[in-house]
Amino acid sequence: MDLAEKNYVNAKEQLNFAQSQVESFNANLKAQEAKLKLLTSGATDNMIKSASIGAEQAEKNLELSKINIDKYTLTSPIDGIVETVNYNKGEFLQTGSPIVTILDKNNMYVKIFVPEKVLPDIKLGQNVILKATL
Repeated sequence: MDLAEKNYVNAKEQLNFAQSQVESFNANLKAQEAKLKLLTSGATDNMIKSASIGAEQAEKNLELSKINIDKYTLTSPIDGIVETVNYNKGEFLQTGSPIVTILDKNNMYVKIFVPEKVLPDIKLGQNVILKATL
C-alpha cells in the first residue's frame, strides 16, 4: 500500500509537470501565432508610429550623450605637453581656473648662460650639446 501511494504521488507530480509543460507550450504557440499573423498582415499604423517615435527618442538620447561627453571633455587650444596638473581629484575650482599647465611644442625655448670665454666659438645656427649640472 505504501509503495502504491508513493507511485500515486509520483504519477500525480509527473501529471502536474506535464500539464505545466502543455500550458507553457500553448502560451508559446499563441505567441508564435500572433507573430505569424503580424508578419502576414503587415505592421499597423500604430506600430509604425510607435517604432518611429522610439527611433526618434533613441536619436535624441544619442545626441544628449554626445553633448554630455563634450561637456565633460577637457580640450586645449594648443597642441602641447602637460607640464603640471594644478588640481587634485575632488578639489573644487573656480570658473576659468587653469586645470593644467601646457607647454606649447611649437614655441619652446631654453634660456642658457654661456661663459664669456666660450662665446667666440659659438656661431648662429650651430648645433650644440647641452649638459645640465646641479
